[in-house]
Amino acid sequence: MLCTKSRFLKISSLIFYSLIILFSIFVIAIKLYKLNWSELLNKFCYFAVKISAPEICEASHKNNFLDKFENSEQNQDYENNFQKYSQQDFQNENKSCFSDIPENFANYKILETQFGKSGVKCSNFYIKNKTGKNINFDKYFNKKPRISKNKKKLLVLIYHTHTSESYIKKNTDIIPKDFNSRTQDNNKNIVAVGKKLAETLKKNGISVIHDTTVHDFPNYNGAYNRSAATIKKYINKYSQIPVIIDLHRDSIGDSKTGRIKPVFRAKNNKKAAQIMLVCGCGINKSLKFSHWEKNLSLALNLQNICEEKFPGLTRELLVKNIVYNQNLAPGAILIEIGSDVNTLEESKLSAQMLGESLSTFFKKFIK
Repeated sequence: MLCTKSRFLKISSLIFYSLIILFSIFVIAIKLYKLNWSELLNKFCYFAVKISAPEICEASHKNNFLDKFENSEQNQDYENNFQKYSQQDFQNENKSCFSDIPENFANYKILETQFGKSGVKCSNFYIKNKTGKNINFDKYFNKKPRISKNKKKLLVLIYHTHTSESYIKKNTDIIPKDFNSRTQDNNKNIVAVGKKLAETLKKNGISVIHDTTVHDFPNYNGAYNRSAATIKKYINKYSQIPVIIDLHRDSIGDSKTGRIKPVFRAKNNKKAAQIMLVCGCGINKSLKFSHWEKNLSLALNLQNICEEKFPGLTRELLVKNIVYNQNLAPGAILIEIGSDVNTLEESKLSAQMLGESLSTFFKKFIK
């Protein structure tokens, strides 16, 4: 009896100390790899499902992997990587640019994809409703915008919260090792695309201001607070601006699947970058703002015109419980032109088509 009890205590002690050692290794691993608990739990669940039901995991991956990266604002891994660079780092890497893509993304494949036919259909295009609420999009589409010229006749303000966003240098099937997806060279980043949009609007008689203030350097955090100050400056000056565009480029894909390049063929058969309109809906109390319905009506009708003039130009319109400074004034919208693996030329071509569509929009709805 005593022997049995002693043996039981030894086995219990062995199990107890083994568990302590395993837990210590677990904690050290978390600290070394800077994982958080939710991330670890997600990975554990993923691998558990993968082992027990691989067919479910594969189907889920195919349907949902883009949702994690549906726009650059949600891609925290890249944002965090961006923040690691100091101003000196920024200047040292080719004197003007640095990458927000981890080194191991080099040589990942680039997948050309044409989006547009998933989600809720409205008129001639589709919508991704990420609000968690049922929205009658036909109602807001049929509630046509009424555009009034302000006294100083400014119709469009274009600005860039993430001014340094840039594009791949040339068409390629894989990401080159020297790939830099951000630069302060305004001839190579999203500012150049905004310039093309502004030029197209001006040629069509639309009064426009293209603000090139840098909001994401030297600090990436707080870019939206800084761009909000830019918007308020113009609102104070012009009182009302019918259309306010925060122009970005997207960043889509993951390490397993590759980088996604949204493309379509324009009328001249040239390859162009697809664009995505992003509209914030103030449905949640913490994000509520009164004019989100006007913003949505504008976005729906603008996308309809884009598709009428240039079928395939747009991806699904993304509607989310977000703000992105769209609470500051009616007519505010965020637009993504291409992704980081589109070329600058492809994105400029799309900016020109967006400008033509906006010009038609004003002719149709201005009082």
